[in-house]
Order: sequence, then C-alpha cells, then structure tokens
Amino acid sequence: MFCSRCGHENADDTRFCGECGAPQQEMGPYRPLEDAAESEDPDGAPEPSDIPPRDLGQLIAESVSTYAKAFLPLFAIALIPQIPNILGAALGSGDSFDDGASVSSNSGDLLLPLIAFLLSIPSGAAAVFCVGQVLTGRKADIVTCYSRAFGVLLPTAVVTVIVTVALVASAILMLILIGIPLFFYLLVIWFFALPAVVIEGRDGISALKRSRELTLGSWWRLFGIGVVFTLLAIAAAIPVGIVLVIVSLASVNVVEVGLGVIAALLIPFFYAGSVLVYVDLRVRQEGYGTQELADDLSRRPGRMAP
Repeated sequence: MFCSRCGHENADDTRFCGECGAPQQEMGPYRPLEDAAESEDPDGAPEPSDIPPRDLGQLIAESVSTYAKAFLPLFAIALIPQIPNILGAALGSGDSFDDGASVSSNSGDLLLPLIAFLLSIPSGAAAVFCVGQVLTGRKADIVTCYSRAFGVLLPTAVVTVIVTVALVASAILMLILIGIPLFFYLLVIWFFALPAVVIEGRDGISALKRSRELTLGSWWRLFGIGVVFTLLAIAAAIPVGIVLVIVSLASVNVVEVGLGVIAALLIPFFYAGSVLVYVDLRVRQEGYGTQELADDLSRRPGRMAP
C-alpha cells in the first residue's frame, strides 16, 4: 500500500503512514449538524465532505454534543488539575490555629495552586487533542490524549506561561483603564495558540503568531462568541452555586471541593468550543476539511503541518 499523501510504501494492514503519519484508512467526515446529509457508499462508510462554516448557534450546539460524546475522558482530563486543591480542601488544610499549623497551611496555600497550574499545562493540550479525536470520529481515551500532550509539552508550557503572564499583567493594569481593553485584546488574539500547538505542531512563539493571524478581521465576532460561551457556563453553574452556598453554612471545605468539581465539569465545554471555533476559522479562511484535521492529528508531535 502506497501512501496517498507522500508515496511511501507501507504494509497493507498499516493504519498510518510510517513516513508522514497520514491515516491509511478512510475516516468519517465531521458533519454533526442534524440536517447534514448522511450519504454512504455501498460499504457503509460516509463519503468525504467539506466542513461547512458554523454560526453561533451551531457552534454552541456542537460544543455540547462533542462534550457529550467524550464526557468521561474530558471530565477526567479537566479534573486532574483540580485534584491538588480538592485534596487540600477535603483534608481540611488550614483549619488548625496553632502557629506551626498556620505556617504549614500558608506553605500549602501557595504550593497547591502551583501544582494545579503545572498540571493544567498538559491537561489543556490533552483536552484539545481529545476534542479533535471526537471531530474526526476516532475514539478518545485519556492515555492517547496525554501521550499527545506530553509530546508537545514544551511549546504548550511556553504558550501557557506567556499568555498567563501577559493576562495577569494586563489585569493588574486594570487599575488604570488601559488594562481593560488590553486584557480582552490579548485574550482573543491568543486564544487559539493551544490548538495551533496541538493540532498544527507549532512551537510556542509560532503558535501565538498563528493564533493572531487567524483572528485578524474577526476580533469582535470572536469576542462576542466568547462572551456567549461564558454566560452559558455561568448560567449552568448558578443552580449548583446556590446549593454550595447553602452547604457552606455547614462546611466550607465541602464548598471548595464542589467548586473544583464544577470547574472540571465546565472547562471541557470551553475546550470543545475553542477547537470548534478554531476549525471554523480555518474552514472560512483556508477551506480546511476533515481529512486535513485527521492528517494534522495523526502527524507525530513536533512536525509542523506544511
């Protein structure tokens, strides 16, 4: 069997090309819209189809359906960075009032968020890859997703640190009005840097530039989409928040554990949305399709898309 992409000769039962990593079997197209035609060939495999541009309602609906298709792996991936804080709350750190315990508690209060931040770096990359797997009809599992995440750990860390520092600095500048537009400007133009790392195989700085390129001419549209997604997440969290407020009268630690679980439930919705919007931007600007997405996800980490 010769690879249709690079011409390399592979064994007949090879699933992916040993040279370029391109899949050697047809994949079902990404067209989850309810009104999309589901034409099939005699063997039952869906015919290739381009991805149509999505409007806001479709992006929201497909974010929910994508999350539902991979709920367990996405929830588990998002829960891992929450574990340090959840364990700290469950074990009741900081409840003692003697001087020794107070010093230990202060150390733990600094250490646990740091550990959570470090865990969030591969977790974000794993979530992006998981969503991509769902969109190409592949099975998403935690081991495969984290394997990809650790393969792009360095550029993911570079992107995460740069974006975090820039957003924190601009948030501090909110004390003077210039920080407000700067914060949201950076948030939008760099929002797709992580998909650029995981899906396209770009390095940290290149991914930031790529994200900015994708957002050119669409800043206000993307900002509006982000606002709607955030409001929907807040609306979903309100009922649980009310319960937690009531529970807090009995135990503050239970509330902290609950907040960690809520975060793990809501964060995958944003990851699904970010990948879908990223794909939509490439569809609109580059004619991006399902096969291209499958090729990108099949490529070995560190090899940038041509």
